[in-house]
Amino acid sequence: KQHRYATNLPSNSGGGKNILANNSPAAVGMSIAVDNIHEQQQQLQMQQQHQQQQHQQQNCMLKEMVNDRWRIIERLGSGTFGDVYRAVDIKCETQSVAVKRETHSHGKERTLSREKGYLDIKPDNFLMGVGKTSNTLYIIDFGLAITYRMPNGQHNPMLKERSLVGTPRYCSLNAHNKLSLSRRDDLISLAYILIYFIKGHLPWQGLKYKEMGLSLDEAVRQVKTDYTSGQKAAELRKDLCHQMVQFLDYTLNLRYMDEPDYGHLCRLLGDIMRTNQWSYDMTQLDWYNI
Repeated sequence: KQHRYATNLPSNSGGGKNILANNSPAAVGMSIAVDNIHEQQQQLQMQQQHQQQQHQQQNCMLKEMVNDRWRIIERLGSGTFGDVYRAVDIKCETQSVAVKRETHSHGKERTLSREKGYLDIKPDNFLMGVGKTSNTLYIIDFGLAITYRMPNGQHNPMLKERSLVGTPRYCSLNAHNKLSLSRRDDLISLAYILIYFIKGHLPWQGLKYKEMGLSLDEAVRQVKTDYTSGQKAAELRKDLCHQMVQFLDYTLNLRYMDEPDYGHLCRLLGDIMRTNQWSYDMTQLDWYNI
């Protein structure tokens, strides 16, 4: 059967195209959303590369030495912060211990270490696994992702963009100013999300921008500037613990080409967990037994 694109039909796919089959009574009034196959292939390829690299990292751990005494011989499973391995004492093969390989560089750093910038960090794009992967945080929709290095290894130069990239509520001021985005901008967005989770609201939400005589982008940019580095900067940081303030300020002070210190940021978040005596026990999460 022949098919044609019917551009006048509504689409709920968020970017797909509608197809109507010619000469098919059953197809009358029915639209079929077709996703961008190229984008799907790119995302699947990135996922496959991620899984292969994880497998290679696990294999590299085998037969590795710990403190010149313990030799890792097998992977037991996944722990809260990483993989757990069994190691034997090289002086006494019958004695073994469990070794936890902490992953200070969590998923976000691994994404960026592959020289990818995500550029649309927001709660909607994160999913928790279920069952055996209930302690795994997944990130989806790489539609805006970029490679921030050129083939010669140099960082992409900063350019002027034609429009805002990302989601106004969580994007950095650099995005509002239509500048090229990099690793720092993903981390700034992450800081905004954490503040949103802590306070339940961001100062630039729900603006009556039409009454302000501005577009949504312009209104959010104006208020966000005031609260991040302007007269109301202290108000945004009010009621935040000092570690969270440090997290925010660190990300805001990063320059375009800077390589972030992910270990420092992870330690700040770890300090928050310990200070509040929050548990890393994933079995206590609501979705663990789903």
